[in-house]
Amino acid sequence: MLLPIDLPEWVFADAELVKTVLSGVLATCQTTFPTPGYPAPLGAAHEASRLSDFDATIVRDLLIQALSKELSTVEFERMLRFWAYQRDKWPKTGRLGRD
Repeated sequence: MLLPIDLPEWVFADAELVKTVLSGVLATCQTTFPTPGYPAPLGAAHEASRLSDFDATIVRDLLIQALSKELSTVEFERMLRFWAYQRDKWPKTGRLGRD
């Protein structure tokens, strides 16, 4: 199984740091449980993450602002009419990618 890993842009400025970070991720991935190949510390971080209502509102507003720049006025207004931000439709399940 191959999974993408995002590294901050500032890491790429230092080739040695890139090697160190990727080596650490590789070492962690070789002995992980319960998801083989997925870093246990990253899994733990995902499990611990939470969005407050305030955080979710900020993310929603940033998304709407970005979409307003990409869509025509007509498309954007139509999207807003039909789109509902239903945060509680995506409950945290505690298991990555599973219900």
